[in-house]
Amino acid sequence: MTFKHNMILGIVASVIGAVAASPSIVELALMFVFFIFVPSFLYLASAGRPQCDYQRRMFQLSCYSFPFAVFGILAIFVDNGWLSALLAAVWFIFTLSAGITSLQRLYKRKFSHPEEAIIDIGIAFLIIGGIWHVLARWGIAQFLPYTELTIDLTSIHYHYSAFILPVFTGLFGRWIFERRLKERGSRGNSVPFIFLCGGMAIGSPLVALGIAVGNSLQLVMVSIYVIFIYWLCSWCLIKSVHFGLLAGWMIGLACGSLLVAMGISLLYRLGMYINLDMPQLTEMIHWHGGLNAFVFSVLATGGWLLLSPEAKVSRTK
Repeated sequence: MTFKHNMILGIVASVIGAVAASPSIVELALMFVFFIFVPSFLYLASAGRPQCDYQRRMFQLSCYSFPFAVFGILAIFVDNGWLSALLAAVWFIFTLSAGITSLQRLYKRKFSHPEEAIIDIGIAFLIIGGIWHVLARWGIAQFLPYTELTIDLTSIHYHYSAFILPVFTGLFGRWIFERRLKERGSRGNSVPFIFLCGGMAIGSPLVALGIAVGNSLQLVMVSIYVIFIYWLCSWCLIKSVHFGLLAGWMIGLACGSLLVAMGISLLYRLGMYINLDMPQLTEMIHWHGGLNAFVFSVLATGGWLLLSPEAKVSRTK
């Protein structure tokens, strides 16, 4: 199966599922990320030209994700329990394969190329997403002081924010350094980008930690993460005029939608902290989650697939 065929199957399955199953926004977000976004960003991580072990394995995963995604999605339509968890475990096996591959490359290359390291870190977070998907389908919420919705949102968090945003950052870094090499003959100063990668790497764990310990720290953690996201989006918006017309518009609009979505999230957390009468969590999910899953992720995927920046590092590992 080729990546193109895998994507066509994923898109068709997502459309059929959206029409036939009448899924909730959470279920629809999982369909999109399993069928479309995960294979797309794995393909981009492989640079579409598998010339080394890492690229070959990541490319193969991007071409054969569909059967694993089918099991992962079937799990959300089966009552929570051992059968649902078993179906979800098939998707976990896929995320584990991708995560181990990325961690192996990170171990070999270390942090000599920050744009590649942050891509590897983002893909590694898929393992946590896969684990939480299994736990959610097993029904672990009954043993924890959290609702089933919170557990589902944790799974989504590690498939979207923790995975897509770091890989997005790394792809942007590839483009930056590729352009600098063409214009100046060198990569130039990468210190600001290293700090940005550091913030994007710790952002998702910080948010998860904030949720675990309570509202006061949660507001601080979310605020730190939002600062780094705003930095990424602002930098990307400035450079988007050089991406080409269609890719520039798609990535620029994606960044704009992410700015709005994160602003909504921050205001929601702030309102909870100062005890304002805020909309219900489900209403916030429709705005924040909808913008992230169906606007930012769709446009970002399309834009980066058009650009497909290559990795400017050794292809022997």
